[in-house]
Amino acid sequence: MTSKPDYTRGTIPQITLPVRLRLAREHAGLQQAQLADLVGVARNTISRAESGAASPGRPLLLSWAMATGVPLGWILTGERLAGAQAGGGARYAGADRRARA
Repeated sequence: MTSKPDYTRGTIPQITLPVRLRLAREHAGLQQAQLADLVGVARNTISRAESGAASPGRPLLLSWAMATGVPLGWILTGERLAGAQAGGGARYAGADRRARA
């Protein structure tokens, strides 16, 4: 008799801040240039934050969260906070208005 594999053991990969930033942007369906326009920075700033080459400051992280509709707490920690919805989440109204302009 062969033993069954133990699927309860193992490690969970760490999702770093740069990865969470990219995931938030992709979840919102935005290209780097579109997000850069929404938050008022150069596309290179978005690219450097997502690659880990630069650490974005709190104001940019807050703008990123608002533009993508992803809770700031998740961007900062990777933890789902009470009241946060999985999956859907709409971006704030200002992001939609600026994206169409």
